[in-house]
Formats: sequence, structure tokens, C-alpha cells
Amino acid sequence: MNVADNLLPQNDSLVSKMVKNPVAANLIMALCIIGGYFLLGTLKQEVFPAFEVDAVQVEIVYPNASPSEINDGIILSVEDAISSVEGVDDINSTAVEGMAIVRADALKGTDLQTLSSDIQQEIDTITTLPDDAETPRVTILKFSKRVLSIAVAGDMDQLSLNNLSDKIADELYQYKEINKIEFQGKIAPQININISSDTLQKYNLTFAKISQIIKQFSINKPAGSVKTQQQEILIRMQERKNKVHEFARIPIVTSTDGSILYLSDIATITDGFEDDDYMAIYNNKPAILLDIYSDENISPITSSKVVKKYLKDLKNKLPKNVIATIRYDRSKVLKQRIDLLLENAGLGLILVLIILSFFLEIRLAFWVMLGIPIAFLGSFLILPFFDVSINMISLFAYIISLGIVVDDAIILGENIYSHRKMGKGSIRAAIDGTKEMARPITFSIMTNIVAFMPLYFMSGVMGKIFSIIPVVVGTVFLFSLLEALFILPAHLGGQHHKTRRNLSLKIHHQQQKFSQKLQDFVDKKYAPLLDFALSNKTLSLMLTMGILILSLSYAISGRMGMEMFPKQESDYSKFTLTMPFGTPFEETKKIISRVIQKAQKSNPQDGYITGIFAEIGKKGSHNAMVRVYLADPDIREKIQSTGDYTKVWRKKVGKILSAETYLFESDAGGPGAGKSLSVELNDNDMTKLKEASSYIAKQLQKYPEVSDIDDGFNLGKLQYDLKLTNKAHVLGFSSQDIANQIRNSLYGIETIRQMRGNDELKVLLRLPENERSTEQNLSQMKIFNKDGTVLFLSELAHIHKTRAYTKIQRHNGRQVIDVTAAVSPRSTVDLIVSDLKSHILPKMQEKFPTVMYSFEGQQADMRESIGSLKQTYPLALLVIFGMLAMVFKSYLQPLIVMMAIPFGLVGAIIGHFIMGYSLSIVSMLGLVALTGIVINDSLILIDYANSLKDKIKDTRVRIITAGKQRFRPILLTTLTTFAGLMPMMLETSRQAKILIPMAISLAFGIVFATMITLFLVPILYQISESIRSKF
Repeated sequence: MNVADNLLPQNDSLVSKMVKNPVAANLIMALCIIGGYFLLGTLKQEVFPAFEVDAVQVEIVYPNASPSEINDGIILSVEDAISSVEGVDDINSTAVEGMAIVRADALKGTDLQTLSSDIQQEIDTITTLPDDAETPRVTILKFSKRVLSIAVAGDMDQLSLNNLSDKIADELYQYKEINKIEFQGKIAPQININISSDTLQKYNLTFAKISQIIKQFSINKPAGSVKTQQQEILIRMQERKNKVHEFARIPIVTSTDGSILYLSDIATITDGFEDDDYMAIYNNKPAILLDIYSDENISPITSSKVVKKYLKDLKNKLPKNVIATIRYDRSKVLKQRIDLLLENAGLGLILVLIILSFFLEIRLAFWVMLGIPIAFLGSFLILPFFDVSINMISLFAYIISLGIVVDDAIILGENIYSHRKMGKGSIRAAIDGTKEMARPITFSIMTNIVAFMPLYFMSGVMGKIFSIIPVVVGTVFLFSLLEALFILPAHLGGQHHKTRRNLSLKIHHQQQKFSQKLQDFVDKKYAPLLDFALSNKTLSLMLTMGILILSLSYAISGRMGMEMFPKQESDYSKFTLTMPFGTPFEETKKIISRVIQKAQKSNPQDGYITGIFAEIGKKGSHNAMVRVYLADPDIREKIQSTGDYTKVWRKKVGKILSAETYLFESDAGGPGAGKSLSVELNDNDMTKLKEASSYIAKQLQKYPEVSDIDDGFNLGKLQYDLKLTNKAHVLGFSSQDIANQIRNSLYGIETIRQMRGNDELKVLLRLPENERSTEQNLSQMKIFNKDGTVLFLSELAHIHKTRAYTKIQRHNGRQVIDVTAAVSPRSTVDLIVSDLKSHILPKMQEKFPTVMYSFEGQQADMRESIGSLKQTYPLALLVIFGMLAMVFKSYLQPLIVMMAIPFGLVGAIIGHFIMGYSLSIVSMLGLVALTGIVINDSLILIDYANSLKDKIKDTRVRIITAGKQRFRPILLTTLTTFAGLMPMMLETSRQAKILIPMAISLAFGIVFATMITLFLVPILYQISESIRSKF
């Protein structure tokens, strides 16, 4: 042991105690590594972080009602009831045929359970809802975690297909890993009871009367109990009907002679389905998709294994020509993305190690590198308490930390190494070197954490996704600080000079040679160049400011473009069709058949298309959708991307002239999917809205980048409006009487709704189809008076032809229409929006002064996210300034340090230009996080310069000395940060697309900021010291 080590003071600091007690340091290290490893297994796994949307939704079904009826009879009442509920920020309503949907967006920080309860209470007080409207359903919106989708398809009828899918669902529910199963393509059963108007007249019956009788004879009801001396016997009426033959024997009319008129004597009873104008097919065969969900605490990989094993056992039990195959597997997506990120993390780690081995002695490099697993695994001791999962975003947070987490260890290790060169013993050097750097290292870590915090408080969907990054990064940084201050010094303090032999000696000589070359570069190149810059401060400042202004001007000009997310391709290509409202099912089906044929002909080679699923008639016979499932990403990268396949498919399909709108998508379901441009027009005059939306849509056609334009207005179904005649009034008919009889005859009376097996069964009573399928049927419909007389509807009402709206949308009490379009490339959206604001929209408002506009959709999401950053980012800068002011005991020097921030932005802009990426919200998140990183080098440089004040009085000499001394650790920390992120930046996989812009911002930002730090910061330091000396 060196003599100096025996002269250590008795009143040791905590650092001194840890250096002299390496056992304690090793125990802390073991706790971080071993404890973190075991707790890692407790974290749930998912592709993206699960989160709730800050919104509560109210759904009310009103069967067969038009959007206008739903708007006037339901939505207006609901909006009025919930508008005053505390916590409601925004109200968006949609009325479509048969359904009212009202969404209440919550203010940030509102408790959604309380808000949902308050809205439910207000809904319960509404007394004006239509009698036929179903019970309102109030739910908190959230993204469910679909694990798998199974396609069950084959040559079988709908009932058999329903039964088979029910059987599969029942068996899957036996596994604890399966939480919920939803069906696509399954049609609900319905028993139809059709009675002709002549029969009703003959027996003096009405639908209302028959419905009441059916209800009375189809019940299960407890009737009490009989208590005997031996036991209690329960009495129960068991008359519930489920089958056609059971309903057939319900007595409708009885006579005194004992004869009975049964329901089957007057009605045609069939067991069918709720909607005949609907079908789902998979590979051109009838199909049902089972969407399988698991509990949030169960890994998709675990659930997937269970389902795959079940399907393997099921395969031999299925009927001939029937398949049950996995069409979507979230576990595969999760595994691909975890492997991708771990591979990039591994490559980054290797690059960091290579760089460390060049700059540092091999033993020092090893102990510095050890800080990475200690900090990473140590973070798992804390993260379970924050409900953090293993997902794509949290793993990316570790990649971000990879190169940064060793910065403090590098600086501290370098400083201890410098003290060793002074001739101090290993323990003395470790203590003095650590104490000297403890303050700047602590504050650099804290500024890093503060810089990431705006991401935690960011609003919108972006905030929900990326708020996990500051939690992970902050935890890792805190454990890296623990390692740097207490574990690393103990290890370095325990190192003593050992004679190197053979390979160790060769490595040491090579490392020393490289170090000497680097030192020569610092002395002969960097120092003279810095001296020149200090001698020509004005020229240097003008040059750097010119670069800053030029770069920012280029970015602000919009030439780089701006988008929400980089486009991320899906595993399937999607086609969505909307025909004119009222288009017959067969016509829509014919078009979809041709679209599917073209999809098959677009197949570049066998095995590329793995399946085709289509739905026709969902939410109306005019709607249809086709999904073409493609091979795994690694196969598509060799053959053809989803985007290129979609382009070929679209070209082969050509124009569909009869369609209202149609859309091809290659990124459906991914972040930022959907049309990238959305203009919301609002006014309470629907005619003006229609004309204004048509005007905007026509103007958008002039932009070559714009396609798939939808003016938001579809011509609705033909509608007959009825007004009572004087004769109706004289005969005592009310509007309610006639409306009820027409509804009962055409739509029907929902006599019973009950469960039959796993399905909800409806029993519908109405006229036969041949009495309700033509316009003549309406005018000749028989209306029954209370006295038994029968009249035709044409005698009692005037009939006027109009058109019903297909959809009515409202935003905060005003009717709205959304004009939407796809923009390619998406990065040009901002330029188009700017042009719309400058030229098109002002002209629109001249034509329609009362029509207001706003940009919604992805533009609204961007506004919300950027808006929150505008509030939290300045606050973070203020906190960082305050922390630096405490370190330097100065108000001016923190400003010098923070000058690196805007130049980090310059580096990020240059990086995006070099890598061929547009700016995005993800890029901006990288810029926010970059703030704390870029100032660390400046902080270390200025702190060291200040420490030399007593030794070196001349400011110029002092800052040059500090620059030379800190050049090596500054360069090393920059290279390790860049190296840690480089594999992610160069990644070509589609899974990484969403994260690459953030990596570019961080990596290129730190490189450029470092170059500025080494020259601009010394110049500003010299100027500030000159100013200070005058006061």
C-alpha cells in the first residue's frame, strides 16, 4: 500500500468509507445485478404500453332510427345532460342509423372512474329518450390488448359456423391465460315471426297484442315455495321458448267451444339471423374471426403458446374442408421487436466497449463498462413499483441510456486516473478524484433527468406512449450515479500496479500509443485552433451564429417536412369501400369479389400472401373491407414491401367509378395510421356545410400530393316523411298511433331478447317481406283503428320523398363535417396546411361566413402534444438554469453552458437531412431529451476552468488548459453516446421506423453540440470573465 494511503483522515466521508471497504461496494453491486435480474421476470410484456384514453363514451342503440331522429331525440338530450359535468373538456357526438355515440374527452388529470359515474348519473336523469331506445351504455375508452386472431372458415352454413366458433371460444375460455374473445363475422341469431295484414284483419289482431301474448307465454319465473315437514320445495314456471316449434304452440285466440288458434296457424316462424345483408369470408369461404385478449399481466407470448397448442390438438377434430388458423399473433410482433431492440442494444454495447478500450486502460475500461449492467439491472429494483412493462418503448429507453449511462463513470474514471499520474496511491487517488468530480457529476445526472421530464407530462396519445421513457431513463441514471460515486471508486481504489505480461502488455502498449497520439492531437491541433478562435472571437461567433440561423431557417421553412409518426408498414394491406347509401348488398359484393381477384393477381410469388379476409355489409350493405395478410417482415423485405404491394394492387383495381369513397392502406393499425389531413368544418346549417365541404374537396384535388379525398358528405337513403291528413284527425288517430303501427309492421316489434347459448337471441314480429319491400306496400299498408276498422296509410297521411343523412356529427354543440385526405409523402402535410390557411380557407369563409374550420385528426394530435411541450419544456429549462446557477454560484455561466442546447438542434436537423428522414413529433421528443445531455460536457468544462482560478489567473490560459484537460473525456462521452445509438439509426427494419428519428436527434445533436462546446463555450467563458472583471 502506498504511504499516502496511510495518511487518510479519520473522519471519512461516505465516499472514503466505500473506497476503503470494497466489500460493501461489491454487496451493493451484487444487489443491483442479482436482485434486478430476478425482478426483471416479474415485469409484464407487451408491444406498446397499455393505456386508457382520457375519454368516456356513451352509446345508445335506437333500432332502425334515422340519424336525424337519433340526433334530435337522443344526442341533444345527452349533450345537454353531460355538458356541465365536472371534468368534461370536449364533447363529440355521432348519429348513424340505429346508433348514437357521444364521446366526452376529459380534462387532464381527471379521474375517469369518477367522471364515468357522474356521466352515468346524468344520463339516468334523462326522461325524454325514445321508448324504443335501448339502455344507454357508458364506458371508459381504453385500448385492449388483442393477443391473437383466429380465422375459422370452411364450406358450412352460418349456423354451423356460429356453433363451431362458439365451441372453440368455450374451450379457450377454460385457459386462465384467455380473458376475452370477440367475434368478427358472426351474425346474431333471430327468430322471425311474420304475419300478413290480412290475417291480422281477419282475426282482429294487432302486432302489439300478439307481442304481449308471446311475452306472457314465454317466461321462466319463480312462483314461491312449499315448506313441508321434510323439506322446502321450490315452485317455478318453466315456459321460456327458444326454438321455432316452441313458439309455434303459443295460443293466440281461444274460443268458448274449446278451439285454439296457435301462433303457427297465423304466422310463418323461421329461425334465422339478424342481418341477411352481411357476410364475412376468408380465402373465399364463409368465415368468423375470433379476436382473443389476455389479462394485462399475462405475456402475449404465454397466451400465444396456449392457443397454438390448443389449435394443434383441434386440427384433427375439425370437419372436412374447415380450417382454424392464426391470422394475427401479437407474440410474434413482440418477439420480433424485442429481438430487434436487443440486437441493436448488443451492437451498441460492443461499439461502446471498443471505444472505451481505445481511450482507457483495459482495466479502467472494464470497470467503467460494468456500470452499464449495474445501472440497467438496478433499475429493475424500482420499475415494478411504477407499473412499467417490457415493451418497445421501454426497451428503446434503455438503448437511449446505453451510451449516456457511462458518461459519469468515464469522467470520474479519467479524473481518478489523472490523480494516479500525480503519484498518489490508488485509494488516495480514488477518494480525491471522486470528491473533486462528485458535484458536477451529480448535477449533470440531475439535469439529464430534468431534461427528460417534459416527456412525462406530455399530453395526448403521444404522452401516453412515450411517458415511460423518462421513468426508465431517470431510474437508470440514478443507479449510474450510485455506481459512479460509490462502486466504481471502490474498484479503482483497489487496483494496484501489477506487472503486465504477454497479451496484456501488448494491449497496454497499443492503448498507450493511441492515448499519446490523441494527446498530441490535443496539444498540436486542438489547442492552437482554440487559441485562434479565442483571438478571433467576433469571427468565431459570427460563424457559429450563422450556422445556427441557417439551420433553423431551413427547418422552419417546411422544406424538411413535419409529420406525427414516421410511416410504419403493417403486416397486411387493407382496402375499405363505401358505396352510395342504399346500394344493394349484391352490387357491393360483386365489387369486392373483383377487388379480391386483383389482390390475388398482385401476388409477387407463392407464400407472400398468407390469407385474405373480407367483410361485406357491416354497418350497411354499402360498406365493405378487405384485408390481405402478408408474409413475415423478413420475407417481405426480400420480396416486396407492404407499401409496394399495395401500390400494385391499387393499380390493378383501377378506379371504382360507382364508389362514394375507397381507400388502400399499407400502414393500417400502426402509429399515425389513417388519413394525414383532416379539415373539420362546423356550422348548424347542414346545407352550408355540404357546400363548403364540397368546395374544400375540389380545391384539394389540385394538389398532386393529395389522394383519397373524402368530402365527408354522403347522400343518404331515400326517406318518406309523413304528415297526418284531416281525415286521420277526425277519426281520432294520433301521430304516435300511426308511427307505432308503421314501425311494428316494417321494422317489427322486438318481442323478446334473451340468451340462447352464447348468443343473444331476438324474436322479431312483423309483416312478411312481400308486404314491406316496395313503395306501393307503404301507401297500401293497413292501419287499424281502435274500433276495429281498417284504413290504408295513404288515406291517413301525406307522403313526401326526401333524403336522410347517413351520419350527423357534432363537436361541442355544433354540427361538423370532416374533409379528409391522404397526403404522400406525409411530411408535406404542413406545407399543404399552410397553403390552405393562406389561400383556400379564407376564400371558403368569404363564400360561407358562418362556417368555421379547424384541423383535426393527426394535426390535432400534433397540436396537443406540441402544446404541452411548449408549457413544460421552458419550465425544465428554468429548473436546469437554477441547478447550474447553484453549481457555479453565477447567473451568467449557466447561460454559457446552455448555449449548447440550440446547437444540439442544429445537429439533429443535419442528422435528419443526412439520414433522409423528415422531422416528426418523435424527433422533437429527441430534441427535448437532448437538452440535458448536451450541457453535460459544457458543465464539466466550465466547472474545471473555475477550479483552476487560484492556480491560473490568466483567463485565456485557464480556459485553454481546461479545454485540453477535458477534451479526452468530452470526446469519449460523445463517441460512446453516438455509438450506443448508431445501430438503431442504421436499422432498416420497419419495426424500428417509429424510434429512429429520436435516435437521430440524440446522436447527431450530441456530436454537433460537442464541437460547439469545445470552441464556442471557451469563447463565451472568456467574454463573461472579461465582463465580470469590470464590475
